[in-house]
Amino acid sequence: MIIEIALVGIAAFFLLLNIEKVMQNAKKHPVIVIVIIILFIVFSASQIWQQHIKDMESSPTGSISSNTKNIIYPCIMFGTSTMVGAPGGFVPMSLNQSGLSIADTRSAGESNPIQSDEDKMIIWIENGKLKISTVVRDKDGKILAKIVGNEFFTMPRPAILDRNYDENSLEVVDVYGNVVLQASLIGSCVKILGIFFDKSGNAIVADENGFVIYPRSFNAKINPIFVHPCEGHLGERIKKD
Repeated sequence: MIIEIALVGIAAFFLLLNIEKVMQNAKKHPVIVIVIIILFIVFSASQIWQQHIKDMESSPTGSISSNTKNIIYPCIMFGTSTMVGAPGGFVPMSLNQSGLSIADTRSAGESNPIQSDEDKMIIWIENGKLKISTVVRDKDGKILAKIVGNEFFTMPRPAILDRNYDENSLEVVDVYGNVVLQASLIGSCVKILGIFFDKSGNAIVADENGFVIYPRSFNAKINPIFVHPCEGHLGERIKKD
């Protein structure tokens, strides 16, 4: 890529040096000169776009959003459930001016992975647009990825294996090759699959088997939706049979 950009620069330099001859030839052979200039512009734009894609593939930051506007109430899907009560257990919700979040069902003194101030999962509507904030940690409590108002940040390798995303979905894969987060904003709906640990190693699991709060043991099953690695496959989804 550096060599290609250098070649573009050299070509532009010589073009400027010989601008007089170019103008003279333009009068004699206008079509040829115009074609050459168009090809030069297309080639330059292609190199710039390819570099932009590479920057996006390697950047730990980005954003997701829903194309739907003027949303009044969000639809929320945890795991494969489209209901608030999922097969793995009842999921109580609370709604206030700050948004909608998982309610605390633990007794006094017990932690709640997604109810602490730092790790709270919140889904809300802002100016008719769907918004989400959440944090994903590993078993040791270290942050792997964070979404704040649809803007995301993922830890670089080797903290995670990979992440891939498109305009409305983010997927994060941990060092063991397991999908630990899928966040999708589709229409007026938020779909969340993931394994949410708190700093103490307690977990909430939303996978293809349902939604489970504080499982004693679990073997989460979350099939990837994106092709990995991200490099060379930015935003490319796995084709379904």
